[in-house]
Amino acid sequence: MDKRLKALERFRKDKGLKHADIAKLLGANSLQSYNNWRYRDSLPKEYYDVADKILGGTVNPELDLKIIERVSALSDGDKELALLYLEALLKGRK
Repeated sequence: MDKRLKALERFRKDKGLKHADIAKLLGANSLQSYNNWRYRDSLPKEYYDVADKILGGTVNPELDLKIIERVSALSDGDKELALLYLEALLKGRK
């Protein structure tokens, strides 16, 4: 198995997360995309950085999933404002 996918699956199990949660954290288009990557045993290169951040502890799954859920419920205009706000907050964390 691809080393990142194997590590993500171990992380998922350790944290008690669902496959859908990992798909959301990665920013995958759908759970089906993540499942396809798992079955093909190949994570697309454009997701390597996010996977490394998840595995490196930069991502807080519980908090980030709550943020994703709440931002997803917003209208498009409000999503843009929320994302700009989050970007500004994250710049302050670095």
